[in-house]
Amino acid sequence: MLNNKTILLQIFHGEIHPSESIGRNGSPELKKIQKAVNDANDDFGKLLSDNDMYTFQNLLELQNQSTGIYGAECFTYGFRLGIRLLLEILPDGDILSQITSEQSNKNSDNVHRV
Repeated sequence: MLNNKTILLQIFHGEIHPSESIGRNGSPELKKIQKAVNDANDDFGKLLSDNDMYTFQNLLELQNQSTGIYGAECFTYGFRLGIRLLLEILPDGDILSQITSEQSNKNSDNVHRV
């Protein structure tokens, strides 16, 4: 749950965990599918020998790692895309060009003063 700190401070202090929040507060559809996957894994595991179960658990762990990395990359891409969208809709168009232009002007002013 968010508190009175800014989002930036919450991120800095490790208080925001999107993946954990989604897991706890996920949609009913997500919870239903997660339960079905867990039940199917349990049922399948009962059919396996100990050695096969070990191999299956390793496969599941690799799949979880892959899904986690993919989720993180999607989050990062979405965040960057959102920032670009925000910058694009600011007044006067491209804010990055304005910042670069201002920096160039400051640098040229400093050169002329020397």
